[in-house]
Amino acid sequence: MIVWICGSREASDKMILVARNYVYKANENGWRIIVGDAPGIDEAVCQEAERINAACNVYGVTPQPRNGGVNNLRSCYINLSATTLRSGIKNDNPCSTYQERDEFLAKFCSNAVFIWNGDSPG
Repeated sequence: MIVWICGSREASDKMILVARNYVYKANENGWRIIVGDAPGIDEAVCQEAERINAACNVYGVTPQPRNGGVNNLRSCYINLSATTLRSGIKNDNPCSTYQERDEFLAKFCSNAVFIWNGDSPG
């Protein structure tokens, strides 16, 4: 199972707690987490995945993750704008925008969790 956890760039403490709880549950169930590289909810997901050593792939369209990514042996950062991914696999459809990245993640995941504050554009 692959779960995409994402949400607002501007997140309250309660929203961050909800995101961290989803990371914990996903890890407990053996699911791989996918997430973007934005601040806010994405960043909270990355921090919690790192803290509990959860399997988490961070996706972006820049050479390095904007939010620091996840630094554990079960995780990696994937730059979808590259024509060759870290694994050496050719990327025939590189993404140049975050909208394209999000469309890719929506197709790639089995389930998704969106934590939105009702106002944030991201």
